[in-house]
Amino acid sequence: MTPSPDTALAWQGELALLCTGRREETPDTASFVLRRPDGALFSFLPGQFISVAATVDGRTLWRAYSISSSPAQPESLTITVRRVDGGRVSNWLLDHLQTGMTLPALAPAGDFALRPGAPPSDLVLLSSGCGITPMRSITRWLLDTGATTNIHFIHSARDEDHFIFRDELQTLAEQHPRLRLHGFLSQPKGGVPCHRGRLDAARLHALLPPASAARAYLCGQSAYMEDVANWLREAGFAEEAIIREDFAPIHRDATASDEHF
Repeated sequence: MTPSPDTALAWQGELALLCTGRREETPDTASFVLRRPDGALFSFLPGQFISVAATVDGRTLWRAYSISSSPAQPESLTITVRRVDGGRVSNWLLDHLQTGMTLPALAPAGDFALRPGAPPSDLVLLSSGCGITPMRSITRWLLDTGATTNIHFIHSARDEDHFIFRDELQTLAEQHPRLRLHGFLSQPKGGVPCHRGRLDAARLHALLPPASAARAYLCGQSAYMEDVANWLREAGFAEEAIIREDFAPIHRDATASDEHF
């Protein structure tokens, strides 16, 4: 029986998680499957993150990464990491972390999450780049639990090759009519159906459900989220119905950086 993520207890302090799988998602992104060494189940809310540590040039550095897997599969959790210029932890993970290695971690945390209780009738998920990772967790959780929520998944990427989870999400959208997937590709190659060019206010407004019954989650770079939040307000979304991933470090040695998601 799957434990309820709002009632099960998280671990205290640091815990070395075992990497039991690595999957290459795009040319610069990989997912890492992590398990607890004691075999215990994970407890987290869809959308939350964990902080992990890597020793780089003799220094232990902590960074936060959104969990991309569903709480309905609590025997493991997955983080998805993209290579970035100057990203010391992200790049170390991609260059070194393999199956069988351990990774120091802190328990799942964060307010950017789908809370327990009845979800809204319409949920708008807006992401860009690696900001798609918590949206995958939220989407899988809703589908895994049979929620009747209409999911409006709107993602922006450079091209098909950099659309993380593209094939999986397309398959899920074909299988679940309540999942409406919209990919905006700024430099499409013509390999998949998509909206060509960047997301803007007019194109977003054309895809939105009535604001009175909807809630929106935003994850991506700050400028992207600021633009999207303004467009949602123009469409009638109340401030409390717009939830943004505003990252804050939770470990004393952690520093906010563009590496998280």
